[in-house]
Amino acid sequence: MNMKRHNFVLSGFLCSILIVSSIPTSYSESDKLSWQLVYVTGNSKCTPVETIKTNEFFGIAEKYFEMYELEDSPLDAKCMILPQLSYYDFPENVQLVIIIFDDASGKGLLTRQGYEGIYSHMGNDIETKHTIMIKDIPNFSSYYDDTEPSWLLTNHISKFIMYYKGYSYQQIETILQPIEMKYDTCVGFEYTTGVCDNVKTMIKPDKIGKYFLVMSPIKNVVGNTNLNHISKDITSSKTVINLQREITTWWINDKITDADYIKSIKHLVNVPTPVNNTENISTMELPNGFIMIDFAKKKKAYEDVGPFLAFALENDPGKVFSYIPFEADDLTEDSESTIPDWFRMRAKLWTEYRLSDMLYFDGLESLLRTNSK
Repeated sequence: MNMKRHNFVLSGFLCSILIVSSIPTSYSESDKLSWQLVYVTGNSKCTPVETIKTNEFFGIAEKYFEMYELEDSPLDAKCMILPQLSYYDFPENVQLVIIIFDDASGKGLLTRQGYEGIYSHMGNDIETKHTIMIKDIPNFSSYYDDTEPSWLLTNHISKFIMYYKGYSYQQIETILQPIEMKYDTCVGFEYTTGVCDNVKTMIKPDKIGKYFLVMSPIKNVVGNTNLNHISKDITSSKTVINLQREITTWWINDKITDADYIKSIKHLVNVPTPVNNTENISTMELPNGFIMIDFAKKKKAYEDVGPFLAFALENDPGKVFSYIPFEADDLTEDSESTIPDWFRMRAKLWTEYRLSDMLYFDGLESLLRTNSK
């Protein structure tokens, strides 16, 4: 079958999509998210109090994933001194690493640079190589000076979950900035009118006997494995799915071009234009990834971080990015191709019935968000 014949049949398939009826189908569940939390101390060893804090942060994260209805498989939490972090080998299967710096180590690595927290993603695969880094605060710190660590942690987990489900970082910033701007008002005062319902809530992690302040989960993201703009009729129609699988097989076998394949997808999914395409100074774009930075409320200068911590930092307080445990993948895609390798592999597995329909459509939406910039 030649290219013209494929284009003719492709047009016919796209027209037929408009008249097919919805036929319910089942989807296999995706693998559970693998993540690990590490609490890092600037002291010479982890104290009993820091061990307790490690378990508390782990409990907060575990409960928060549950609130988002995201199935996860957490690895054991660790407490370690800063030099150990440089040499610690995270398990190969870990998809998300959460690093909590104590007040001492965080002063040198984050606060001195004006940072409060960092979320990064490296590489082509949207499902792996995610890192969250925040700083713990002293027990009696004012919320005017520092964001509550439990709230800050869950704010960054929300960023991760949204990106993991296909939102671009521009869209994440657009959604979260209004919430972050209300933090001081909502945390400093109690409201009964519901004005702060999307900003804060209290949770009590399992096996921990106290409550913690966290950011309210984004309602539209809770339990949402497919983004809102994809038609339910499309994802529930076996006929449409089979048509798209046939088109994808043609593309995998180079019978239609990348451009034609993108056109076929856009007939299935109506991707909204990002609200804000301007470069945000809080986001560092990398050739194969990005780093989102939350700036501290007040930039403080800490001249004396102590002799042990000074040794651990090697007199370089700006080396926080070196503690991101992942490297960006090599840029191996064909420079003329508009479709990255991670989606090509996902699509190939889907055409071979080795990947669920849900995971394919999740990747499809992420691809179109990238190509709609």
